[in-house]
Amino acid sequence: MYSLWQSRAFYPYLRGSVIPFVILREIKECIADGLEKMETNPWQFQKVVEALRSLEEMEMKFRQNLKLIQDAKRMLFYKYM
Repeated sequence: MYSLWQSRAFYPYLRGSVIPFVILREIKECIADGLEKMETNPWQFQKVVEALRSLEEMEMKFRQNLKLIQDAKRMLFYKYM
């Protein structure tokens, strides 16, 4: 389910102009399609999941680095105020 969300598989099914929602029947169809694709080539799916985990880990480290940079900037300006 998470991989379908990350790949924006639900995006074509979004409805509503103010509050986006998806109809349950369409979610079931999308999940069934995703499961069918996963079952046809499980090794490839596993590689994709591992790559996604790696990217999420890199993103987390990147966000931590950005936070450290922001803290360093704040400390520099705090020092001169």
